Amino acid sequence: MEEIDKMDETTTPLLMFHSEEFSKELISLINRHSMENQNDTPDWILADYIMNCLYTFTVATKKRDDWWGHKLWDKQV
Repeated sequence: MEEIDKMDETTTPLLMFHSEEFSKELISLINRHSMENQNDTPDWILADYIMNCLYTFTVATKKRDDWWGHKLWDKQV
């Protein structure tokens, strides 16, 4: 999460979030379990979608933290 903490308006967060190795493993996982057969969508498109979901969630939580002025999980025991 350290990389996410460094995000600002001049940063392209998706590039910071992208991991070529993780993407390849995700594609392989989707393929290995034939998850692409559920909706007739190529495994690489599903992996790209999931990566974008992870990115979008990260951006949303960053905005939430900025709004609160802190990371909510820092306040938990």
